[in-house]
Amino acid sequence: MIADKSEVNSTSTLRLNANYAASTVPVPAGLGGGVGVMTGYGSNFLNAIRSDSRMLLHNGHHRAYALIEAGITHAPCIVQTVTRLDELRLVAARHVSEDPAFYFAAKRPPLLRDFFDPRIRKVHRVHGMANIVEVTIEVKEQKKTRDFSAATRICQNG
Repeated sequence: MIADKSEVNSTSTLRLNANYAASTVPVPAGLGGGVGVMTGYGSNFLNAIRSDSRMLLHNGHHRAYALIEAGITHAPCIVQTVTRLDELRLVAARHVSEDPAFYFAAKRPPLLRDFFDPRIRKVHRVHGMANIVEVTIEVKEQKKTRDFSAATRICQNG
């Protein structure tokens, strides 16, 4: 999914709007940052690739759709900027790097709003799943006495 925006950086949030192309909003100063905890294969942030004035929503299409359906208009998004094809090959899926013109230069690329067009979408109902992730943080503090007698002898004899 594409967004037209020339000023995008890694501290942006993605504006989710079904009626328009996605765009980014700078995070206001003093708002602080976010912390992502990686479990499984990666973070749950939306992931976009920026090239020139376009931005491809590379990972998170279904999450973006669900957020919009829930009335949420902004979400954290990791934005990776590429300037060359070899950089695109490092960060993009194969179908994107094999046909970058389709995503970054086409007159009418796929847009996030296409998910809401009943003429080109099909909604499938699936059974819910529950994943349980248990995270444990353990801190061990150990106090050990060190034998400094050899160092003391060197200093005295030095």
